Amino acid sequence: MLLPPGPEVRSGREEIARRFEGWFSRASDFEVLDSHRAQVGLRNRLSWRFRMSRDGQSHEVVEQVAFVTSGPDGISEIDLLCSGFQREEEAVASCPVDGAVSRSAR
Repeated sequence: MLLPPGPEVRSGREEIARRFEGWFSRASDFEVLDSHRAQVGLRNRLSWRFRMSRDGQSHEVVEQVAFVTSGPDGISEIDLLCSGFQREEEAVASCPVDGAVSRSAR
C-alpha cells in the first residue's frame, strides 16, 4: 500500500481488514461520493471517494485507488494508493469546478 506516510505491506485478509477498520471504523456522517470498478487484464481497478467526520465536528475527504486480484475466497492481493484524509475545504478547493480548465506547463 502506498500511503501518505510511505509504503506499507500487509499480509492476509485479517490484517488487511484491520487496517481498513483502523481508517474508517470511527467515522460518522459517512458518505460515498464516488466509486468505480474496471477490469485491467486479470485484475480489477477499484476506486472510491468518501466524505466523513472522524472527530464528530470537521469533515474530511479521502480517495483510494486499488488494483486487486480476486479468487474463489475473495481478494487475494491488493495494491492500494491513498490520498490521505484531506480537510473538506482543502479537498474541494483543489478540484477544478464548473468546467474550469486545469493549466499545466507545456
